[in-house]
Amino acid sequence: MTETATIDRSGAHRVTALERAFRVLARDVPGMSVDVVGHVRGQRRLVHPVAGFTVRLDDAASSAGASLYVSAAYGELALWRDGGGDGVTAKEQFTVRLNDGYVWGDSEYPDAEPLAADLLGYLQYNMDRVRESLR
Repeated sequence: MTETATIDRSGAHRVTALERAFRVLARDVPGMSVDVVGHVRGQRRLVHPVAGFTVRLDDAASSAGASLYVSAAYGELALWRDGGGDGVTAKEQFTVRLNDGYVWGDSEYPDAEPLAADLLGYLQYNMDRVRESLR
């Protein structure tokens, strides 16, 4: 096995752990959903570290929404106001390094759960900004 294969596999396990941590949080957050973009071939239980997953918050009352795309190497925040997500009003990329551990920007986390909680806070903060812009 090459070193690259080992890094990809550890990234896949961390991306999968983070996706599962978001699913647990989604049980208590109205309008939140988690969708896997792609799985590791032959291992449907592992999220592909490059394909990643998307966390989405939809607010039916204001027709606003926010989503986080997360892969092993980077993340992207998208915000919209039209209810469908087709009219994205803002996008922002952010640094996530899941091949190296649970790293977001300059912060390192011991495991997936606190990282998911902080990323959810980031998503909710930005969702609140979109709602405020509609008032």
